[in-house]
Amino acid sequence: MEESLRRGTYSNLPDIILVQDNAFQNSVISYPNAFKELTRSGIDFSDFSAAKTAYSVVGGKNYGVPFDNGAVIACYRTDYLQQAGFTVDEFTNITWDEYLEKGKTVLEKTGKPLLSCMAGESDIIMMMLQSCGVSLFDENGNPVVVGNETLKRTMEMYAALVKAGVLVEADSWEHYIENIDEDKVAGVIDGCWIMASIQQNTKHRGKWAVTNMPKLTGVDGATNYSNNGGSS
Repeated sequence: MEESLRRGTYSNLPDIILVQDNAFQNSVISYPNAFKELTRSGIDFSDFSAAKTAYSVVGGKNYGVPFDNGAVIACYRTDYLQQAGFTVDEFTNITWDEYLEKGKTVLEKTGKPLLSCMAGESDIIMMMLQSCGVSLFDENGNPVVVGNETLKRTMEMYAALVKAGVLVEADSWEHYIENIDEDKVAGVIDGCWIMASIQQNTKHRGKWAVTNMPKLTGVDGATNYSNNGGSS
């Protein structure tokens, strides 16, 4: 599809495509002639949350319709938690500091890291950052990195998780899913769409539980809730 977009040959493209929200504006800006404006299409965009709709707005015009969201969930293997002396309730409404310490216990008792993610990807850091209501950009779209104390805190926590062995980095998406699917980790924190990958393994049926993500300490406005992904 991308090759057709680059060449400007649209006749073989589908009428409707699903685009990850974080990539939507870039796609429209890069290939403006490939996307149809939907502002006056009759769709009532006020039916959707403003934050969700904004992902597919370029130059004040609507180019997409919200499809799914990426509400973050924390999933845990209850059998591994039990081996370590925990229940999923003890991982609900907790802080990242508590998560780190509990994760060390899980690793010691079961040999399983509590979390996995793809190396070189910023998903965990972005989930932490957004859970505090903080962004890498200001309201005018300018980057906010220098002096962003919440970003610094998220990076410090990420490094601590890796150093402790509680977080194991995968070198590809396939490896990431393999860690979840083949009993190599005791948990996962990601957008709610990750449940599809978990549920496809029927041998694990009844062994997973879902709750909210940890929150950062020492940050005003930090919560146990965030977003990762979603599409339009």
